[in-house]
Amino acid sequence: MKKIVITGNIGSGKSKVTEILKDLGYKTASADEISAKILEENHKNITKMFSMPPQKFETFKKRLSDLVFMPKEYAQRDYKQELEDFMLPKINKEIEKLYKENPEIIIEMPTFFENRGLKKELQDEHFIIMVIADKDIRLKRIKKRNSNLSLDDIIQRMRSQIDPYEKKEYCDIIIWNNTDEDELVRKVNDLSLTIRDIFENDKQIKCQNCGSTNFAWCHNDDYCQDVW
Repeated sequence: MKKIVITGNIGSGKSKVTEILKDLGYKTASADEISAKILEENHKNITKMFSMPPQKFETFKKRLSDLVFMPKEYAQRDYKQELEDFMLPKINKEIEKLYKENPEIIIEMPTFFENRGLKKELQDEHFIIMVIADKDIRLKRIKKRNSNLSLDDIIQRMRSQIDPYEKKEYCDIIIWNNTDEDELVRKVNDLSLTIRDIFENDKQIKCQNCGSTNFAWCHNDDYCQDVW
């Protein structure tokens, strides 16, 4: 059985898709929540690793974020890479544990491709659902929910992820989320039937309109608007 992953760039709406699926009765988990737990458990070790002064966890998180997203030309070292090298093995271990305990769990992984690269082989083991929204829409969403972030901070975070259109062809299903929540709920409700098919029959899902096995690229390399 393939491991189902929900991914998408910051502000795309992937967390909302995961939330809707959870409301529909699916078991879900978030790599961000796993990461936050591991970060809190290890924040003293990371403080020492980056030669930061001892500080409360909330202060530490803000300072760490500033280091990780610091423009490379100003950074004394690659804090982002060092943090990933420390955190990723621990995060991946927890994720694999969740899949082993419940093969039907759906895990939201925002940086799925950033941590694994753009590889077609990923589709052999995973069923990858990616949520996409236009850049200007994502920017507005991020500004609305993170009023403490400056425009430069937001752009830096957006640039730290691979462009969604580069990831698109490595996914199994694309959910376009440029409209409102009601439309997204309708799309996810339709999608939930496909997910049930994967779990119950381990099927290779095909586009009902063009027959493609990759929903991201069908109708002559164009997204099949009639599906999702």
